[in-house]
Amino acid sequence: METGRALQNQVAKYRQFANWSQAFVADRIGVTRQTVRLIESGKMIPSTLVALRLAQLFHVSVEDLFAEDTVSSEQLVDVWPDDAVVQGHRVVVADIGGRRIVRRAVGTEVYPIPAAPYVGTLKHSVDKNKGIVSGGMGPGPEPSFLLAGCDLGLGLLSSHLSKPAGRAAVNAVWLATDNERARRQLFAHAVHVAAVHVADDAATDGGDERASGSGERYHSRASDDGAFGALEVMRIQFARWQVGWLVQPGNPQGFGGVEDLAHQRLRLVNRPKGSGVRKLLDHLLAEAGISQNEVSQYEFCVGGHRQVAEAIASGLAHVGIGSETAAAMLGLDFLPLRTERSELWIPLSQRDHPMTDRLMQVLHSDTFRKDLESYGPCDVQKMGWRLEK
Repeated sequence: METGRALQNQVAKYRQFANWSQAFVADRIGVTRQTVRLIESGKMIPSTLVALRLAQLFHVSVEDLFAEDTVSSEQLVDVWPDDAVVQGHRVVVADIGGRRIVRRAVGTEVYPIPAAPYVGTLKHSVDKNKGIVSGGMGPGPEPSFLLAGCDLGLGLLSSHLSKPAGRAAVNAVWLATDNERARRQLFAHAVHVAAVHVADDAATDGGDERASGSGERYHSRASDDGAFGALEVMRIQFARWQVGWLVQPGNPQGFGGVEDLAHQRLRLVNRPKGSGVRKLLDHLLAEAGISQNEVSQYEFCVGGHRQVAEAIASGLAHVGIGSETAAAMLGLDFLPLRTERSELWIPLSQRDHPMTDRLMQVLHSDTFRKDLESYGPCDVQKMGWRLEK
């Protein structure tokens, strides 16, 4: 190994983020603890083999760990085309599935809105799938951890994941989207985690074993080889919550069920195609023999559960289907329809990633569970449990 040359490195940052000791890292890559300490302090430049082992251990590229002092603030990145990112847009970057991708960092579908040093600007597009991102005055935006889905608890989860808690800070960003888009983004390596909600079925709970942060305990797998492509994922239970009709306080319109949507009597707020709520509504309408044309504002769609509640609270609509949590947030009345389970889908390839350990620790922490329960009505009893296929 060479010594005496200055080299910027992020080894200490990634080690602290993973909550690993220098001795643990040294053992994993086959060197002494003193070597790790010298590398972190910049007093030793690792050999190619050691650099590769460090990169593999932290699930990043060698370039993410080591760089010359004169680092360009510009990076060639992949662009997620559905975000419609154009020149000048604020973006966050993420390392997923062996590539660096940017996602738009503004708008009502991003919670919280990221800030420096985790945000950059798309300088120009190479084509619809490639672009150049700049970090402005710095060496470029630091990678973020991306979660997609419509569960309102994801916003709170991203905040807890972003807390340093004795480790290096990370920027966790919730991209609010429906079930279908969340799955598609996960299978396209555009997010790290997708929250998928399904009608609750106690038979699929997967027994009494709780999921652990260690890779050896992850045995549950699911695959999707349909329209989204093929990918093996770990399914981890997040929470259970009620979905039902949201109406204004006191139910002034006297809404009693789907039959009251007929004949244009009440104004509806809907969700986009592909969302579980939209499919549930269409199923209820079909069962009642009501056509979409009979429903006032059937095509009035908003992005998420909270937006449904906001539309009703503001008087833009009389009724819509959403979560009990959203109703509680805005003081609306709630008429339950069914219980749904929210699952966190994580690619099996990420089971040994430090962020997976951190996610599991947050899910099992009493602090987060109590915080989520106070955030809105939900059942966290089996949060963090693995689910069978």
